[in-house]
Amino acid sequence: MHSFIELECPFCGAECVVPVDMVEGVAELVSDCENCCRPFRLRACMEQGEISDWSVDI
Repeated sequence: MHSFIELECPFCGAECVVPVDMVEGVAELVSDCENCCRPFRLRACMEQGEISDWSVDI
């Protein structure tokens, strides 16, 4: 099962939608912006089947 995080690209500011696996704990993944194609790192924390916190790094 997946959940989706809507975020702003740290490079160009475009809206990005990133699918995240709904597995308990911390998920770290690299995704590319659909607009400028630059990669960014997303870190999401899952608790009780929901995203409790997330952050984006370049």
